[in-house]
Amino acid sequence: MLHHIVLFNLKLSASEAHAERIYRSIRSLKDIIPGIDSVSSDQSERAEKRSRKYDYGFMVTFLDRNTRDAYLEHPLYREIKKEFMLPYIEEMLTHDFCS
Repeated sequence: MLHHIVLFNLKLSASEAHAERIYRSIRSLKDIIPGIDSVSSDQSERAEKRSRKYDYGFMVTFLDRNTRDAYLEHPLYREIKKEFMLPYIEEMLTHDFCS
C-alpha cells in the first residue's frame, strides 16, 4: 500500500466550506479511479505544539505506486486540483510512504 498524505492551510479569503468541498471531491475519486483503497480527511486535531502547523489534511491510500501515479494524472483529479484546491490553498505539504 502507498499512503499519499496532503496537509494544507486555506487562504484567509477561503472558508471551511472550501475545505469541505476539497474533501468531498477527493473522496468521490475512490469510486471513479481504480486502485484507491481508502480516503480519509478532516481538520487537524493538533495534540503536539509545532512551529509549523497545517489546519487541514487528507490521506489517500493506493494499492501501489502505479495507482498513485494514475491518480495524479487522472483528468478528474487535475480538474479538482485546478478548481477546488489551488485557488483556495495557501500552503500545502505532501508526503508519500509505503507500508
